[in-house]
Amino acid sequence: MLLRSFTHNYIPQEFQDYFYSKLSKLLSSLSNEVTLVIDEFNGITPNPLFAAAQFYLKPQEAPNTKRFRATMTSRSRHVSLLMDGNDEITDSFNGVPFRWRLVSQLGKSNYAVHFFEVRFHKKHREMVLAEYFPRVMKEADAARERRKTLRLFTVKDMRFRMGGRGESWQGVNLEHPATFATVAMDWELKEMIIRDLDRFVERKGLYKSVGKAWKRGYLLSGPPGTGKSSLIAAMANYLNFDVYDLELAAVNGNSDLRRLLIATRNRSILVVEDIDCSLHLQDRLAKPKPKSSQPHHFIPHHFSAPQV
Repeated sequence: MLLRSFTHNYIPQEFQDYFYSKLSKLLSSLSNEVTLVIDEFNGITPNPLFAAAQFYLKPQEAPNTKRFRATMTSRSRHVSLLMDGNDEITDSFNGVPFRWRLVSQLGKSNYAVHFFEVRFHKKHREMVLAEYFPRVMKEADAARERRKTLRLFTVKDMRFRMGGRGESWQGVNLEHPATFATVAMDWELKEMIIRDLDRFVERKGLYKSVGKAWKRGYLLSGPPGTGKSSLIAAMANYLNFDVYDLELAAVNGNSDLRRLLIATRNRSILVVEDIDCSLHLQDRLAKPKPKSSQPHHFIPHHFSAPQV
């Protein structure tokens, strides 16, 4: 205590910082551990690895962690538990332990600076860069997808489109309550759709391996009020996919349609409204049939031809 008091009162702060930095380097050279620092920002640009670490680390599963930070955005219904400043969490990958520590301190301009420190044995440095960090990014994307608030997008008015990615659509939170448990339809048909959706999601890698676009098409036929929109909302809530509502009457040619499709995000549902009224569809192999006055039944069909 006397030495600490003497150091604090009589030794300049600059010399203390220099001494502690040299001491830290000396101790690091004698240790088998290496420390990687992940800053919150790279200049003024957010660091994606820092954001991924926040999603990847699970403080509620760390037995020694007793203090968390709970956050909820204005557009989200999910509460996220994050590490508090200067806490430490232990993780493991392929039998290798990793110690994560969130450091919070004041910067030179008296504003808060946050960064992660990751400690591990120095012999695993190549594995960390080639395997561990990609795994952190992948699992963080999955966690972010689970926690996201679903959005319903509609096409912007032509006067307000700027041509950039995402600027062709405007969105609101999708808070439709429909689920497969509440949709009124034949149980066997409902089970068939659920199995088909599960198989579609599980086979994403198969689509890529054979060079096919990862997409699935359904045709919903029926008069208003038969549950088509409720089924779409149930599918969106089940898959946790955003919904893009496209009216072909708002599309001005192929180039405009292409621009709208490119602006949609992955893992989403594209709904083309009233396609039979917007386009002249004809089956060239089928013989013309007389028009029927009977209403259509609500039955989902798989597209057999290429579709958007």
